Amino acid sequence: MTAPSSAATRRSSSAPRPYLTDAQRTEVCELALKIGRAVGYQNAGTVEFLMDMDSQRFYFIEVNPRVQVEHTVTEEVTGIDIVQSQIQIAEGATLADATGIADQAGVQLQGHALQCRVTTEDPLNNFIPDYGRITAYRSATGNGIRLDGGTAYSGGVITRYYDRCWSRSRPMPRRRKRRSRGWTAPCANSVCAGWRRISSSSSTC
Repeated sequence: MTAPSSAATRRSSSAPRPYLTDAQRTEVCELALKIGRAVGYQNAGTVEFLMDMDSQRFYFIEVNPRVQVEHTVTEEVTGIDIVQSQIQIAEGATLADATGIADQAGVQLQGHALQCRVTTEDPLNNFIPDYGRITAYRSATGNGIRLDGGTAYSGGVITRYYDRCWSRSRPMPRRRKRRSRGWTAPCANSVCAGWRRISSSSSTC
């Protein structure tokens, strides 16, 4: 487990968070584990907290019995394939067999990861979901860039019936300053054109 964070706009995520001390990261992970143990939870899930920056206290929000869109930043900094591991655990594998790590103490963080999401939202209308046909599209590419996509291509039609997020890219340099610079490059190199209100999370880079 790690403590990734999502922007309030829900268009970017990063791990690990620079403002968390090691003690705070341990605290929030232990709080999540305490909830899981109390209900006998056996597989991948997401426990969400808010942090009061003034009091430095954590406040519980919710538990989702699944991985979420932010899970890829955790995969990048821990080296654990969360999706594969949850399938193996559901098939009866132990945590150690599925992840190569026996317990929380064995989770080691390496480097930094930041996720940028391309979404069909209207920035001129409070970022409400939008739809239409894509007339030109080029995804983020480059050394060290992990790209998750599939429904975005020139000529593709984005409908109102599915999630507005249809592409994610993540640079993963070892140092945080390089990560921030590495994020702007794929955003700047991405091309997406089509209906009047198409937008993307790259605007937050």
